[in-house]
Amino acid sequence: FYVPNLVVMLTVLLAMTVLRAFTFPENQPNNHVVTTVTGSSRRGGPLSYYIASGNLDYAFHIDQLSGELSIRHPLDYEHIQKYVLWIEARDQGFPPYSSYEKIEITLLDVNDNHPEFDKDPFHAELLENLSPQRVLMVSAVDLDSGTNGQLDYAITDGNKENSFSINRATGEIRTTRPLDREKVALYALKVKATDRGSPPKNTAVKVLINVLDLNDNAPRFSKIFSATVAENAPVGYTVTRVTTTDEDAGPNAISRYSITDTSLPFSINANTGDITISRPLNREDTDHYIVKVTAHDSGWTVSTDVTIFITDINDNAPRFSRPSYYLDYPELTEVGSLVTRVSAADPDEGVFVNFIVTASDRAVKPLMSETTVIINIVDSNDNPPEFESPSYFTPVTKSVKVGTRLIRVVAQDKKDFGLNSEVEYQITGGNSSGRFKLDKASGWVTVASSLTADTNKIFLLDVAASDRGNPPLSAQTTVRIAVTEENHHTPEFSQSQISATVPESLAVGTAIRTLSARDKDKDMNGLITYNITSGNDGGLFALNSKTGVLSLARLLDFEEKQRHELRVSATDGGWIAKSSYVSVTVHVTDVNDNSPVFDPEEYFPTVQENVPSGTTVLKMNATDNDSGANAVMAYVIQSSDSDLFVIDPNTGTITTQGFLDYEAKQVYHLTVKAFNVPDEERCSFANVNIQLKGANEYVPRFVSKQYYFEISEAAPKGTVVGEVFATSKLTFMSISGLSLVCSSPHMFCRHKVFVDAFMFHDYTAGRAKQLQLGRKLIC
Repeated sequence: FYVPNLVVMLTVLLAMTVLRAFTFPENQPNNHVVTTVTGSSRRGGPLSYYIASGNLDYAFHIDQLSGELSIRHPLDYEHIQKYVLWIEARDQGFPPYSSYEKIEITLLDVNDNHPEFDKDPFHAELLENLSPQRVLMVSAVDLDSGTNGQLDYAITDGNKENSFSINRATGEIRTTRPLDREKVALYALKVKATDRGSPPKNTAVKVLINVLDLNDNAPRFSKIFSATVAENAPVGYTVTRVTTTDEDAGPNAISRYSITDTSLPFSINANTGDITISRPLNREDTDHYIVKVTAHDSGWTVSTDVTIFITDINDNAPRFSRPSYYLDYPELTEVGSLVTRVSAADPDEGVFVNFIVTASDRAVKPLMSETTVIINIVDSNDNPPEFESPSYFTPVTKSVKVGTRLIRVVAQDKKDFGLNSEVEYQITGGNSSGRFKLDKASGWVTVASSLTADTNKIFLLDVAASDRGNPPLSAQTTVRIAVTEENHHTPEFSQSQISATVPESLAVGTAIRTLSARDKDKDMNGLITYNITSGNDGGLFALNSKTGVLSLARLLDFEEKQRHELRVSATDGGWIAKSSYVSVTVHVTDVNDNSPVFDPEEYFPTVQENVPSGTTVLKMNATDNDSGANAVMAYVIQSSDSDLFVIDPNTGTITTQGFLDYEAKQVYHLTVKAFNVPDEERCSFANVNIQLKGANEYVPRFVSKQYYFEISEAAPKGTVVGEVFATSKLTFMSISGLSLVCSSPHMFCRHKVFVDAFMFHDYTAGRAKQLQLGRKLIC
């Protein structure tokens, strides 16, 4: 409670205290009198008054003479809510007597503070197309208390289409629906915090919410593309440029281009869309091309047909059907009679055929004349246009804008020329409501009026394509257009990673896994189509686009590849279709489908005779393309013409197991078998031909211990002295049949001659040999 100008009477007695309490709002002005303290003393005389304690921040002042207690400077409830003052009353005696009074002053809060946000502005980012969720929380504080400090939050501006809501008490901002960056990329909300005081105070803050892009829009080709190029244009010449527009932003709006049919004589710059000539053109082979160009923006793939007409260059001379004409003709034939018919053809294009006819007589000095024949070939309209498809279909959302292009019908009259080949389109039925419009020149079907009221309705348009011949010829097709709800949801796979393990012997057509995705949308928007987008090298796998069953399309080979990484998309049937992706890993296990293979299949090792038993002759080597247990091999000698060799079944090492004698046998033949341990029928064979090398184990011996020859001392060099004979058990060491020839006439003595003074001639080898036999020859 508040009692103004209360006078307190004190009787000054030692140790006497009195308690008083005051309550008033914090916004009392300076010098405002809180109370007046008075007292008396038994000793008489005046009293002096002092604030003894509790005067925090010197907020109060007391007049020493009158005892009037007043406010010195503004009070602040948010700083100090309560003061406890001790007031001293002192007389003038000696010693002076004092007494104390306790005064409690309680302040009441006044709504004098505005709410304050902890930041300005607030920032947040959020991906588009997400279901309603929390975005951020704004927070403000109010230094006041009670209801004066309690805050309510509200969005007062910038909330386009009521896309956001705010919790009045907590300040939490949430989306109310999926956002679309292509409509609004940045929201600038104005949020106000208001306290509950009277009168209330408020503060506003800006909240900036940036909507991040998702690749939810397919690129669209900016127009119908066609071009004309001369057949003699050089390789590398730019024919035309295709361009796309994409409502997405950043990398999601960048398209890369490709040509579907790489066999065509054109290439395209993946970044710019420039179509250039990659091989020489020849109009006489093909007068126009329909090039299907694909644009891919990392999530969407669209395509369009680019028609390229090849113009003719006069690069071919006319040719007669025969190189020469010769005929006999009666002299009395009537004037004007047909003599013969000549024909010529020119593969170049043109409505005129020009050729020169020459006539000459057969006189000794022939005379001749020429004439030019010009034939104008007029096309007959004998071919109707043909649609590329017997029927067309497209879904479209009910909120599509008027003027949006939905689908293009294409018909061509390839065999006629001029006006006879020009095609115009018109809707002949099914458009009584006027919802759609057809461009007669391009074939694009566009929205002519709002489809909001036509949800879940299917329109069936009859479309005719007519040429401009006389009379015109035409063809018919149908265009089915399904109007759907908004495509809110993206298909979701039940798993983010899918794996399967199959043997390499799996039969073609066998199902491997069933991929499953769900879409919360209904009807067309919830109809899911599956597709393998990458990783299916060689077309090994097939995916049923409707059921999601992944099956084997071609035989697997573990030895070639053990793991296949596929990327599979699930795309709904919305007008602006949405896709999600899943990784599928197919592990291939090995099957014992390969036999061991020797390389080479025939071996020719050599080994010295007399080597000890256990000597290594050869290590066989066979390889098996299988793995694991299927590649475990063993070796065995399948057949042999001797039991002197054995093989280690694990290592394939062939060793000796007995005495090898060159004089007994020089070559051994073995057949070695390598086979799989789990399946002995998978095996291969190799031939081993072991060549034995002889050792010099026998000393040559002369047939006689001494030989006696006579020779003249004047015998010239080269004179045959005589023959000596030596033998050895080794065939290649036989030296029998040697002749002694004089090699130095002055190098022998009278009675004994050493063999090194002579050359022995081997008649069997046809060459001279210097032999050190260690035998003396007596001459």
